[in-house]
Amino acid sequence: MTRSAFVALVTCFNDDETINYAAARAQVRRQVAAGNNIMCAGTTAISPP
Repeated sequence: MTRSAFVALVTCFNDDETINYAAARAQVRRQVAAGNNIMCAGTTAISPP
């Protein structure tokens, strides 16, 4: 069993709706520096009504 957190990160977008990779890298680096784990997964965050 792991003793550290797995965090959900938001997808960072630029004003033109392309992915902001620099901001995404900064988020990942901040979480890793804090001792958290990163798990790559995806979701639309949409649930049925």
